[in-house]
Order: sequence, then C-alpha cells, then structure tokens
Amino acid sequence: MFANMDSLPDRIQRKRKFAGVGCIFQFISAIAGIFVYLFLRRVPMVLIINLFTACLSIVGYVGANHMHRTQISIHGFTTVVLLGGFFIYQIIELLFLTNSASDKILLLLISIPYLVDFIAGCLSLNLYFEILEPPTISEVPEEYQIPLIENANNLCKICYDRPCTMVVYPCGHKCLCAPCSRNLIKSLSKCPFCRGVIRDMILVYE
Repeated sequence: MFANMDSLPDRIQRKRKFAGVGCIFQFISAIAGIFVYLFLRRVPMVLIINLFTACLSIVGYVGANHMHRTQISIHGFTTVVLLGGFFIYQIIELLFLTNSASDKILLLLISIPYLVDFIAGCLSLNLYFEILEPPTISEVPEEYQIPLIENANNLCKICYDRPCTMVVYPCGHKCLCAPCSRNLIKSLSKCPFCRGVIRDMILVYE
C-alpha cells in the first residue's frame, strides 16, 4: 500500500492507469459473458466463470486504485493462469472439436471476453512487477536522497570511507576497500555493482 499516490513515478502511474482500465473492460466483458449465457448458450460453467471474473476484476481494480500489491498479484496471476487457460481451451475447441460453422461463430463470441481477461491480467502483472522494481535515484523524492559525496567514484561502495583498492574477480569492478572486501568474501556475497559472483579479490597498487 502506498500512502501518497501523487508521488509515484510517471511510469508506475501510467501502468496503474492501464491496469485499472483493463479491469474495467474485464468487468464489462464478464457481464457480456453472462448475457451470452442467458440468451445464447446455457452452460453452467460459463455462468460460474463469468461471475468469478466479475468479482476478480473488482479485486484488480481496487488493487490498482489503491496500489495494493496483494490484490494486484491475486488478480494478475489468477486471471492469466486460470482464465488464460480457459481461453486456450476455447480456442482448441473452436479449431479442432467443432464442425458446425454456427457453433464456431458462437464459440468465437464466447472466447472474446476471455481474451480481454488475459490482457487485463497481463496489465496487472506488468504493474505488479513494476512495483517490485526499486526506484531510480531520479524517482526518489529529494528529501529522501542521500547527498552525493565529492570524489565518491574513488571511495569504497560499501563504507564510502576508504579509497577503492580491491578489484572483484572475475567481473573486474574496482569498488571496494580491503576491509570491506574481506567481509564480503566471508559472507559469500556478490559484487555491489553487477551482482556477479565473487570468486576472489585482487589488490591494486597505484
């Protein structure tokens, strides 16, 4: 849950808007699917799935509107996995299990809402994974940014106190002082720059 929606980066605001619109279209398509059940094809499973989809779209819309990660993930994963799978089943039935032209047209009409569901789920997942990404420096409000240190390029990227004298092997990044490099080796950590595995440290004399 995010306290201040106005402070969200533009890229997240856009994806939040798209996810919300996707949920609205998903709700409309679910209602359309219920009408298809009532007037064209009385298959109980179709009614159950569309009622479930309508409820799921509400969960997704509320999640996107309030930036609630759990609701966004529930909507995204459930829609893509379950309803996306049902959409694929409908396509298989349309292509291989139906001979009548009128039945194919009917199945095609029934399948369209599930395509909308799949797209809405993808938009929610896109927003969910965007939320998990750490913000860049330019996206962090100024009051939370740590002031840049002069000549920071030559300082250890762990302690920012001692000069860099150690090169990470095999990636080759010179970004650590000797004490921090020893601690990093002991903890079997990764390179602070590229997150590559550290196999050894090389001392550089200047």
